[in-house]
Amino acid sequence: MAMTPPPAILRLENVFFRYPGGEPVLRHLSLDFPKGEKTVVLGRNGAGKSTLFSLCNGLFLPESGRVWLDGEPLGTSRKALREARKRIGLLFQNPDSQLVSASVREDVSFGPINLGLSRRDVLHRVETALEEVGMRDSIDRPVHALSFGQKKRVCLAGVLAMEPEVLILDEPTAGLDPAMAEELLGLLERLRERGVTLISATHDLDFAYAWADHVRILDRGELVRSGSVSLLAEMNEELPRLGLSVPWVVQVWESLDGRVSSDEMPRSLAELLRAISGCS
Repeated sequence: MAMTPPPAILRLENVFFRYPGGEPVLRHLSLDFPKGEKTVVLGRNGAGKSTLFSLCNGLFLPESGRVWLDGEPLGTSRKALREARKRIGLLFQNPDSQLVSASVREDVSFGPINLGLSRRDVLHRVETALEEVGMRDSIDRPVHALSFGQKKRVCLAGVLAMEPEVLILDEPTAGLDPAMAEELLGLLERLRERGVTLISATHDLDFAYAWADHVRILDRGELVRSGSVSLLAEMNEELPRLGLSVPWVVQVWESLDGRVSSDEMPRSLAELLRAISGCS
């Protein structure tokens, strides 16, 4: 019996968008993001990924079409957009585009203060969020003194302090060393276990294949493929034409040419090694 797919927490319906005086960026785009699951958005530079994310939390408004949040149309009033941005957190690729204050404490406090919370509640959210990203000891540091990776973690803390239902991440592991990237993935898994919907854009197909439940692939502002992330293992010829690489686990697995058997195709190095050791 087929499993019922989870409901969509975010859905775009026939969305068209272009910047003033420019060519269309999204061309009558329709797609959705399942609630409580991990979805990766792929596409070459200029495919429309970052614009899509800005539409999802109301930073941009579509020229035509509609964005739905948990079954309700995303409103355009200041009150409606403020509520949407509380529920949908967006982490930019470049932290310098997101930092708004001189100190870590002030920056992470910015969102909760604008929710009208008490000083006590603001401080609790700030300390909790910084603890989650491993930056609690840096609460009084100036942001200009932080490394790129530390700035990125402070930005993530600022988003988490809003306690969003949906977390959208634009190239979350870009610029992070392997240890920081591993810590981030651990945090994302803990958030998923708490029911947070995770959506990420990336050019790292190995990360996408190992991490996500679902994939949405854009090309020139249109949705060209959509489904389970296992779809990537079936697109060896198509991915390069879309400006994307084939996950290395898929390449290695196919090079084994049936010499190793497994109930499921491995999606990570750990799974690949287990499959190989199980047949030795």
